[in-house]
Amino acid sequence: MFCLVGTHKGSFLLSSDASRKSWQIQGHYSAGGDVFHLTYDPRDGGRVLSATNYMMWGPQIEFSDDLGQTWKQAEGPPRFSGIAGYGGEAGPTVSRLWHIETGLSSELGVVFAGAEPASLFKSQYGGNN
Repeated sequence: MFCLVGTHKGSFLLSSDASRKSWQIQGHYSAGGDVFHLTYDPRDGGRVLSATNYMMWGPQIEFSDDLGQTWKQAEGPPRFSGIAGYGGEAGPTVSRLWHIETGLSSELGVVFAGAEPASLFKSQYGGNN
């Protein structure tokens, strides 16, 4: 059994046997980032996905295909495209990622991310873009 823990200072993976009497802590991942949500995607070999928000770099989707041994960031942060602002201003920007969720078991690679301002993003590439 394992448990995914997001904090204001990064994330951790906790694991235990079936008795749950003793736990092992893995990590400190995404150091310096607010990790609002983590999820495990059991499809296609397994992937841990993290909705991480950095003060300097902004929101990032991060993922690990080996239960936290190595981590990668998506090709770029979620962003709006094709939305014009008013009076020549730039359109809205994503300020935070709140939640990350996998698609149905029949939808390999589909990942959804909820963001601020209120929006929903969909990736068909396991969260990589």
